[in-house]
Amino acid sequence: MQDVREIQEIVEKMDGWLSFAEGSFLYNAARNASGRGAVVEIGSGKGGRVYAIDPHTGAPEHHEIFKTKNIWTFDEFKKNIKAAGVEPFVSPIVDRSENVARDWKNPVAFLWIDGAHAYEAAILDFESWFPHLKEGGVIAYHDSTFQDVRRVMKEKVFFSRNFKNVGVVDSVTHATKVSPESQTFLDRARNMYVYLLSGLYGLRNIPIPSFIRTPAKAAFKKFVSALQ
Repeated sequence: MQDVREIQEIVEKMDGWLSFAEGSFLYNAARNASGRGAVVEIGSGKGGRVYAIDPHTGAPEHHEIFKTKNIWTFDEFKKNIKAAGVEPFVSPIVDRSENVARDWKNPVAFLWIDGAHAYEAAILDFESWFPHLKEGGVIAYHDSTFQDVRRVMKEKVFFSRNFKNVGVVDSVTHATKVSPESQTFLDRARNMYVYLLSGLYGLRNIPIPSFIRTPAKAAFKKFVSALQ
């Protein structure tokens, strides 16, 4: 099995928006899901992980960034998974996630959502796939610092009776699915604690006066460790 650093060297040559910490989290989460259920990725873009679901026509925010709706990423996606040596392990599905979810049969052990970030799209991805995520399975949302995605996380994860062990890795929020009756008071308290801390994390880029920057940076590192 490849080391995460070796994989990082491969993916650095590909277009993408993951930090090293986020990529390491995904690598370990997918590896831990092995043998327990399917690994599903919504929003594959140009590189994928196991069941990779994406219409490959870009999300609305991509149309705005690139000033065109004429986007097709599937050819580059295939090239990238081949270059990474994972082509035999990835099953690309060129379709919208809600369409695939309707006929999905397999339990999902790790659900990675990086689709469109508008509230309606983000909550549709959640509601389409949450029933397929098995108890003990992990859900992770990319760009959860975006306002609409964070709203979905608040409504469906942080303040839900269906998750515990909520954590944050850079812009990724992740949690483990549980049955409502098995979630304890301490689980709920920890989820709310991480929610409050993650709100502070979203303020990390606000300019800080130089005389408090160094102690604040040290405190911030401890704070980030508490979220993971």
